[in-house]
Amino acid sequence: MSTNAIKAAGSTLQFNQALTAAIPGTRTSATVFTRTAGTWTIDELIGQYCKSYVGGAETTYTWHKIIDNDTTTLTIDGTLLTPADNIKTASVIGEIVSCNGSKTRNVIEVLTCDSTNNETEILAGSRSAGECTVTCIYDPSASGVYNSLVTDFDAGTKATLLATYAGATPSSESCSAIISNLSSPRFGGPDDPVEVDITFRRQTMVYTDQV
Repeated sequence: MSTNAIKAAGSTLQFNQALTAAIPGTRTSATVFTRTAGTWTIDELIGQYCKSYVGGAETTYTWHKIIDNDTTTLTIDGTLLTPADNIKTASVIGEIVSCNGSKTRNVIEVLTCDSTNNETEILAGSRSAGECTVTCIYDPSASGVYNSLVTDFDAGTKATLLATYAGATPSSESCSAIISNLSSPRFGGPDDPVEVDITFRRQTMVYTDQV
């Protein structure tokens, strides 16, 4: 594996799901963050994700799943950035099994009447941000993301699709997108997880490399 390679674990995908405002506080331990002001409702953050970072630049940060919270502290699955003094939280499309997509470009073949070798030339045509298909574990709860995806699909909502790839300094892809295909929950055998597929039609992709 390349020394620059990153693992899929810890990568996240958001659609029409905004981050909260910055929440200042203290990295109490490797897994616990304590806010300095304000409160949460107990257990309201479980299943959401936490972005931990230092100061206001947010150029270096980590994303981790929240596994517990009380009124002033949250606990994550992983290790908070050292020495994180701010966090933001957000719902994400959770429990992703796979994600794949690609940009496309129209390639035009041209053969001129005066060609001496009968070989076509190629010209670059229009480009497209293409589609992205995500398979994830179905969350049946009322607060689950599937509920909001159904709402966005029915309304034809065009919103921001943000993929953040895990790493000490994460890279990301951001674009406008519309849900073009949303499967019903499906399963195979009795012990198999229930899964759903979501396909996004994307527009104007912006890639931010690791810095």
